[in-house]
Amino acid sequence: MTADPYAGWPPPQGAYPAPPPAPARPRNGVGTAALLMGGGGAWLCWTFAASALGLACGLLATALGAWGVVRARRGIASNGGEALGAMWLGIGSTVISAVLTVLFVAWLPGTTGVVSDAGDAYLAAAGDEVAFDDGVTVVIAEPLPTGGAGTVSLEITVVNGADGPLDMGEGALRVFTGDERVPNELLELTAPAPAELVTGESARLTYRVPLPDPGAGYLSVDFAPGEDHAFGYWDLALGDGGSRDPEEREDADDAGGPEISV
Repeated sequence: MTADPYAGWPPPQGAYPAPPPAPARPRNGVGTAALLMGGGGAWLCWTFAASALGLACGLLATALGAWGVVRARRGIASNGGEALGAMWLGIGSTVISAVLTVLFVAWLPGTTGVVSDAGDAYLAAAGDEVAFDDGVTVVIAEPLPTGGAGTVSLEITVVNGADGPLDMGEGALRVFTGDERVPNELLELTAPAPAELVTGESARLTYRVPLPDPGAGYLSVDFAPGEDHAFGYWDLALGDGGSRDPEEREDADDAGGPEISV
């Protein structure tokens, strides 16, 4: 009979202990994000127009960097130095961006509003003077029948009472009959508008306006004399020409515009 090779050995006392758990991987996402935001803020803070974006990136970098430092001290992350550098980068870009953003906002040109009641508090009528905050005034005459059927002549007089030159700009006229707008490409200026009016100068702009509804009784007009001016608002009765006789209307149409005077 073969002898048992394990005879004489003591019986096992229990299971072997489990191996220790593997160390947790560091979670460095917050510090990395802070560094990316800080780099973006440092790049954007020197661009005048994009300084507001640099300010946002700087604030995010500061907050995320501080959070990343706390996580590194708790052992959750291993990139504490990276997070600390991102935090200081964010602080610097935040300060620079804040200064440039304030300067950029102060540099932006404001809109010159209407100060007269006519054209603002209520719709101006033909012949009403609409005054703007810088001293510019606008008067629109009664629309006159001209050319073919369903077309009127719209005469706009602009006087520059401002201290500096008036940049007339383009696309400052909107015309409606009822709820229907006359497309801008159909508004025919009889002569090119002056690009600029110096102080004390005036200009008469004459437009030929086709009426989508020839039977309309009123013409609604929105007009801004310059690119940085708010719109004034008119409601003009469509009549037969008012005080002008046919010969005066024909002379006005032939003269065209703009007519500039000092």
